[in-house]
Amino acid sequence: MNAEPGGLVAGVLVLVAGLHVLWGLGFFWPARDAGHLARMVIGGRNARDLPPPVACLGVAAALLLAAALVWLAPQGAPLVRLGAGAVGGVLLLRGAGGFFMPLLAPQFGTQPFAWLNTWAYSPLCLLLGGAILAGLV
Repeated sequence: MNAEPGGLVAGVLVLVAGLHVLWGLGFFWPARDAGHLARMVIGGRNARDLPPPVACLGVAAALLLAAALVWLAPQGAPLVRLGAGAVGGVLLLRGAGGFFMPLLAPQFGTQPFAWLNTWAYSPLCLLLGGAILAGLV
């Protein structure tokens, strides 16, 4: 993986991890309250509450591990490169699958999650996953 795109992708993953840390600590940015944030990032007709703080912090830890794998992949051992490839594959699956969420699980067709998923979350996952896998070739 070229160091520049890998660094950029790792940086985006760190930023997303930072958001999860904030949410785990009880901050609701960019929403006004927990219910609005849940409807923005989780979706579903009955989304009112965020997952427990430990879950948000666990996702942050997983994102930081993913960022480290992507960052280290250019000079990394085969296992590191395999891990970075897995990160890329998971992101591609999330990105592609996100476009089918309203069909497979209609509760995810509610707003504002549906719009954010279609225009931000899924495309970002596709972009990051594609950049990771392209950089590993």
